[in-house]
Amino acid sequence: MTDATYTHHTGEQTLEMLPELTEVYLAARKDDPHRDDPLFSREQFTARTQAQAHSPGFNLVTVHVAGALAGFSFGFRFPAGGWWADATPPPEPILTATKFAVIELDIHHAHQGQGLAHPLLDALLTTRSEDYATLATIPGSPAQAMYERWGWYKIGTIGGEGPVMDAMLTDL
Repeated sequence: MTDATYTHHTGEQTLEMLPELTEVYLAARKDDPHRDDPLFSREQFTARTQAQAHSPGFNLVTVHVAGALAGFSFGFRFPAGGWWADATPPPEPILTATKFAVIELDIHHAHQGQGLAHPLLDALLTTRSEDYATLATIPGSPAQAMYERWGWYKIGTIGGEGPVMDAMLTDL
């Protein structure tokens, strides 16, 4: 495994780092067949992240390798009763529980396959007090298979803009 440094950041710090985060976001999708979907564009990522960085419970964790940003993960709190827009609702006990929504988990293409993603996500989630974590992933994608190996499971489907995604869940 690569020698890596994981660091937590606030929403304000995230906004200061947004240009560098955007470059890693785009580089992480180099071989992604959905990379040309407008939902995954530079402009959409920047606009979403600018808004999400102000969300309650927002947290960003970065991973640096040899002093360079190799990846990041961030998310924010879904309050009890909160859930993904345009999604099938989860069972009532999950809907009424607190959840942490993992919005991004991105590793620069040059650093993929080096064992950085799982510790990065762990660094983001181990400090959380919510009952569950949830994320959205494209059905059948390598990312979804990775999350399933890590114990996440499908809990619903998310429509709306971009490709249809699966809502996945894990206990915290």
